[in-house]
Amino acid sequence: MLNTNEHEIRLQGINVAPGICIGKAYLVGKEGVEVVDKYFISKDNLQNEIKRFKSAVKHAKDKLQEIIEKTPEELRQHIHILETHKVLYKDKMLYGKTIETIEKKRVNAEWALKNVVSNVKNMFRNMPDPYLQGRMADIVHVSESIMQNLVGAKTLDIGAIGKRVILVAVDLSPAETSQIQLEKIKGLITELGGKTSHTGIIARTLEIPAVLGLEKATHLIKNDDIIIVDGTAGIVIVHPTDKTLIQFEERQSNYERHMAVITRSSHLPAKTTDGVKLEVMGNIELPEEVVSVINYGGDGIGLYRTEFQYLSQRDFPYENDLF
Repeated sequence: MLNTNEHEIRLQGINVAPGICIGKAYLVGKEGVEVVDKYFISKDNLQNEIKRFKSAVKHAKDKLQEIIEKTPEELRQHIHILETHKVLYKDKMLYGKTIETIEKKRVNAEWALKNVVSNVKNMFRNMPDPYLQGRMADIVHVSESIMQNLVGAKTLDIGAIGKRVILVAVDLSPAETSQIQLEKIKGLITELGGKTSHTGIIARTLEIPAVLGLEKATHLIKNDDIIIVDGTAGIVIVHPTDKTLIQFEERQSNYERHMAVITRSSHLPAKTTDGVKLEVMGNIELPEEVVSVINYGGDGIGLYRTEFQYLSQRDFPYENDLF
């Protein structure tokens, strides 16, 4: 949805991580993975092509392991998200099918990988559950890192950004999001993703405003454009007028004051005036949200929607897993 007023552009996306930030846009591009040539491999060279694919997988996996080892303390509780991606590198649906496609169709690894991922996307796209659709994004992120190694593209280094900016991207993987330096990155917006995406979960943990699912953001926003990100309402404003800037600066101040009060008092015991202690419980949909409940002084979990534990794996979870 797009509204314009005196060159001001308002975009409505999905409110993923609350808060308001104002600053310059920094567009994050991914080099060389969109267009892939197809060419045929002679029978004698098939094994070399498979080795090339396996080498690209190993390099991508090693890079992820390096990121895992350097993950900052505030994100250590989400390390299993990155560990899940490590497992996906050898997933039959991705790894096995790509090798099978190279062998059967005698094609180059890049085209085989793109073909396999395209089929996976079609399969997941028809699933009505948003959580399962989010898992498609995990497979795409893993495949992109392999593809970058295959085509020799420069990999994205979020940690190397040296100025205070708001990230704007088509999508960001959990590995990329986990490299965010809080003293540099004010907030983020992406064209893909949603509340149950791993990127969204990490943004909430970092407590930086994030709006995802913002179609055409990278086409409408340019580097160094002044933008406002309202992660509470899911709104992004490009080229804000002076009046809008004043309005959102006031909202930002009010939000920060509100959060400061909540943080100071959240760990105090909840007691009535006659001394009755009440338990304050948090409702969660994903295990990762436990961290937020603890951080804000929750006494436990009131409601845990366990269906996501069933939807996110192939076999039924055991009682211990749910516990």
